[in-house]
Amino acid sequence: MLNNFSTDPIFTPEQVLENRGRVAIFIDGSNLFYAALQLGIEIDYTKLLVRLTAGSRLLRSFFYTGVDRTNEKQQGFLLWMRRNGYRVIAKDLVQLPDGSKKANLDVEIA
Repeated sequence: MLNNFSTDPIFTPEQVLENRGRVAIFIDGSNLFYAALQLGIEIDYTKLLVRLTAGSRLLRSFFYTGVDRTNEKQQGFLLWMRRNGYRVIAKDLVQLPDGSKKANLDVEIA
């Protein structure tokens, strides 16, 4: 049995950023939204895109989310995302027997 694995990172964060080439970004919008809500933070998606692509060439940024077509605030947000560099992949929400809503975008993200 091997127990001599190092806990030191192979590359520093600076080295990773230095050696980036092309980047594609895939964001699970619903999970990110609820994580931010739980942490009490607001995500600046413009800064996020800039940070994730620093020193590299962005191929495309995808934002996957369930959508409630009657929610005007959400529709405005998704339009803003499209206009600010994100390709929005949206799927209608389905109401489950327990009353919750889900879009199930796992296959699309994979």
